[in-house]
Amino acid sequence: MAIWEKLFGARKKSDPQASLVREDGTTPLMDACNAGDLAVAVHLLESGANPNIRARVGWTALMSAVKKGHPKIVQRLLASGADPNSADNSGANPLMLATLGGHEEIALALLSAGARVDAAEQKGKRTALLIAADLGRARIARALLQKGASHTATNASGWSPLMLASYEGHVETVRELLKGRADPNAREPSYGATALFFAAQRGHTAVVEALLKQGADPNLKDNAGVSASAVATKADHKDIAALLLAASAGVGSTHDDPVMSEEEALTNGTLNVITYLGAGDIQVIDSNGNIIPPAESDGEIIGIWVREFPSNTTKKAFLYCFCSLHKMSNPSSTDAPQLAIVRGQYQIAKNTEKGGFDVRFI
Repeated sequence: MAIWEKLFGARKKSDPQASLVREDGTTPLMDACNAGDLAVAVHLLESGANPNIRARVGWTALMSAVKKGHPKIVQRLLASGADPNSADNSGANPLMLATLGGHEEIALALLSAGARVDAAEQKGKRTALLIAADLGRARIARALLQKGASHTATNASGWSPLMLASYEGHVETVRELLKGRADPNAREPSYGATALFFAAQRGHTAVVEALLKQGADPNLKDNAGVSASAVATKADHKDIAALLLAASAGVGSTHDDPVMSEEEALTNGTLNVITYLGAGDIQVIDSNGNIIPPAESDGEIIGIWVREFPSNTTKKAFLYCFCSLHKMSNPSSTDAPQLAIVRGQYQIAKNTEKGGFDVRFI
């Protein structure tokens, strides 16, 4: 037997239960919405139940249906005059609840019914878009942005939607926010960090790449003078540190760049940008034949990195395109092959005396 039959028997119209309001402000309509019983909800609405009655905490029947994820009841309530912008005593509204629950169909219905996209909670100052960013609700975020939701709105801590999505590693949401013109270089107020810092610290490589692609500045430093690459290094995210180091040098790279053979590496031709794994010591020599120490290279040498090969792998010399830097690690062994990352045009010449190679600027 359906719930409404238990409660109301065969009555269909002018049911006195429709106008019942308990001491705590709850109603039978709220009960039906919470239980997900469409038949009862329809019966009560047809009997004159007011969908906008608020319980003691400001809760409405619409909020009950939204929170429980009942789209058909939500649509019936909206059609019966339920206010899509009603909010409880904390400022939470149906659109926020739909976003929290990941109820995309309901969120779209609320937006179509005129839900305000930038309403914020009283305490946490969260908007629906901030919630979507924090939880990785990419499709809801897209719908909110299309309805004009502010990507510059911040929560009580001063974090924007892009910062939240980057911190949590929600790359699809990050992409939606960037498409919506979110500023990747906006800073939070406490430390001056950007979305790139949060992604780097948390080890979200895909987010870092997405941010860089849309103009995130890898050379920015926080209020303490620390860069995003330094943050990644401290957190032991070596691939991200290398990626940021490459971006800081202004050198583009893709994962599809080819890897050259040892024979190609040993030619004396010139290349604009290369990276080199040497079997021995690496020397960087200027056009006058002088060795350039990394500390005195004035930015020409981006860094010396080390890759430890497995013990069963021959340490051979290869020339890698810049994307191979993603696979490198920080120096950890003095006798491991070294990688010199150099900007400008130069030659590679085999150094027979040292058993390694010289990298010569032309």
